[in-house]
Amino acid sequence: MTQPSRSMSLWNNPDSSLGITGFKDRLKILIGKNSVRSFASECGISDATIRKYLSGQSLPGIDKIEAIVKYTGCSLEWLVTGKGTQQPAPPNNVTPKEIEAGWNYIFKSLTLEEKHRVISTFNRGGLQALFAEGIMKHNEDVIN
Repeated sequence: MTQPSRSMSLWNNPDSSLGITGFKDRLKILIGKNSVRSFASECGISDATIRKYLSGQSLPGIDKIEAIVKYTGCSLEWLVTGKGTQQPAPPNNVTPKEIEAGWNYIFKSLTLEEKHRVISTFNRGGLQALFAEGIMKHNEDVIN
């Protein structure tokens, strides 16, 4: 058996800030119910390579980490270290046009009665009232 490289030992050192102990478990979470073959294909990585990661025989390089993060949308920090949350915070660079499109999508999905409730509630109490618990419960005085 060959001696692990210096970089490999850093990856596996739980006391190191570069430690990646548990990477295979996080990868399993990302693969979920998908087959290894389909996950690997979507990431642009061979399924044999993904299987080596899952067995702990190998650890990914930066290019493979990047491919996994791009495909899954998971947090880079979480994938590499296990710290933080699995999903990254929403980007702050969303344009006003994208925000408007999101609101339009939500509004179009509502029934006419729900649209009336939303508008009336917003007019009476602003955004805080709109997101109050129970907003969508039938309430005659909100509709009028």
